[in-house]
Amino acid sequence: MLPLLRDPTAPPTREVTILKADASVVRAGRWKLITHLGSGGFSKPRKLEPEEGGARGQLYDLEADLGETRNLWSERPDIVARLTDLLAP
Repeated sequence: MLPLLRDPTAPPTREVTILKADASVVRAGRWKLITHLGSGGFSKPRKLEPEEGGARGQLYDLEADLGETRNLWSERPDIVARLTDLLAP
């Protein structure tokens, strides 16, 4: 984190960041994948069940949508598959 604070234009120190807890989160480049619906944290709803035929998780393009307001899970199955593969042991 310190290199980024010193130079906001510095390249990332990690190509991929993975967090595994109640749900998994993968951050790779511009993409962030969350393997569940809901906030996963303190805000409500913490966890949602997917609607039939709807997205089963969350995918955000952080370069275009830093506020994570547009879930691209259903629109970009290629990215979902690539990031989900990173979670495999």
